[in-house]
Amino acid sequence: MTILLTFAGNRDPIAEDTNEEGSIVTLCRWLYDHGEAVDQVWLLSTDSQGQSNANTTRDWLTTEHLFQADQIQMLHREVSPVDFVAVTQFVFDTVQGSSSSADSGHDHIFHFNGTSGTPAMKTSGFLLSVAGLLKGGQIWTVLNPQHAQTTDRVGTQDVRFLKEHMLRERIATAVKGDQFQTAIALAREWGEITVRDTVRETHAALIGVLQAYRAWDLTDFGAARRYLTQVDQMASLPWSHEGRDAFDRQRRWLNNKTLESANENPLNLVELYYSIERYQEHERYTDALARGRRLLEGLLYYYYGTHYQADVRMVAKFWMKQLPRDLTQPFVDYAERYVPLWVLARAIMDYGHDTTLRPLALDIPALNHVMDLRNQSLAAHGMQPVTGKDVATVRPLLRKWLVALVPQTGEYLKQYPLKPVMRRRVLFDLGLLPSKV
Repeated sequence: MTILLTFAGNRDPIAEDTNEEGSIVTLCRWLYDHGEAVDQVWLLSTDSQGQSNANTTRDWLTTEHLFQADQIQMLHREVSPVDFVAVTQFVFDTVQGSSSSADSGHDHIFHFNGTSGTPAMKTSGFLLSVAGLLKGGQIWTVLNPQHAQTTDRVGTQDVRFLKEHMLRERIATAVKGDQFQTAIALAREWGEITVRDTVRETHAALIGVLQAYRAWDLTDFGAARRYLTQVDQMASLPWSHEGRDAFDRQRRWLNNKTLESANENPLNLVELYYSIERYQEHERYTDALARGRRLLEGLLYYYYGTHYQADVRMVAKFWMKQLPRDLTQPFVDYAERYVPLWVLARAIMDYGHDTTLRPLALDIPALNHVMDLRNQSLAAHGMQPVTGKDVATVRPLLRKWLVALVPQTGEYLKQYPLKPVMRRRVLFDLGLLPSKV
């Protein structure tokens, strides 16, 4: 059953100053003419004047054959018409009471006339709508004929732009925190409620990019590549030059299949470095140091593999013979074991032929200390937390080692396309707030 819920105002059923029908009769006539089915009208009043207006309005609706008398209910409660709480309680009780009426087996859809009555009366419908108690219906408004053409007087009070604004803010905040799953859910909701054509046009692309960034953050580079390829195939996206450039650079980065290689290479080592940066930004310091240790391992594995074709992941006796004789000295005692990380590092600095690496030896005590903090934190189940200062200490050293041991990474570090500023540029073109993402 569809019900029009309305207070009777001083301009119902006829406004004395314009001699035009008031909002209730105008709205009922418009709904009838436009095939909007309304089964009943419930006329509410809060004082004697309102009750008189409601009675007159009922008579006018029946005389004009818009409704029959048994389709109109009169509901009165003696309260102050400007008391927001009392008036809203009246409307709330009316709506809630419908669920226990004789026809409670029927679903009720409530439309609300947000034009007639005092500000308290008009606002009461909005409050119930926000609370989710007027499901399925609309808040209607009827403009004064002095301010609108007859054909333009009736419309819905659609303020979804307020919810859109809040959703847009929340999506941007989620993206800033790398909470992409949350951002995707919010973006879907935004697309469902939007009143903006531009949002409808970019909605699928925004979700596609967010899905790509989520996959990228989870190191599922193949999925990220597929999502960005799908977005690239969409037509008529409002790319700026900067946004398109950032988007294309992200696609080119993901299209390099060496990123997904199980073996260390300059590309995935740089990706690993930037994951440490993201963990630090989001205060996941123990995870950041864990990634730092993984990066150190990867750098040393890559260096030994590239320079000596030695897979130092294996027990030392299987690869020592591939080293120059003067470099085997640090590993003699480890023939039947795996060589510790810091022994591998110290060896190439003290015994290797590349003298440019020797200054890195000064960093080893600091790196060793900070990585021990990570191990102690894990052993103590987080009772000895790693701090932001610890990660801030280690990150410049990791970057220096990255460039020193794998010089090819220098350009990749400059070109990395998922830095916040480049991500922000892409998402801004797809509708998010530039200052928030």
